[in-house]
Amino acid sequence: HVLVPITRRYGFGKTHEFAEAVSKRLASENPGVITTEWLKKKRVGVLLDYHQNGAGKTIASAYSVRPKTGAPVSTPLEWDELTPKLDPSRFTMAAVLRRIEDRGDLFEPVLRGGQSLPRL
Repeated sequence: HVLVPITRRYGFGKTHEFAEAVSKRLASENPGVITTEWLKKKRVGVLLDYHQNGAGKTIASAYSVRPKTGAPVSTPLEWDELTPKLDPSRFTMAAVLRRIEDRGDLFEPVLRGGQSLPRL
């Protein structure tokens, strides 16, 4: 997930509208790399699911243990870590605790919020 910290003055409608516009633009500028296509059989590229920006919608938050073999943890990353060699299974509970000790909590700035949504 890509999380963008924003001020707490926007409702679900505005954040959904913004996420949809950004997602569709990124998909149109990066065909085959980014998509908004929901159906897996039609999907090529990384899904930007703007539909999760709405009332009652949920996502796996940072530091959530995922229901997969080895119980990997949803871990905040820095942009330079997003490489083809990235192996999400290495983010075990023990590894993530060590990572937080070494790097600090990379999710903390998201909790502060603060950005305004630009007009589109």
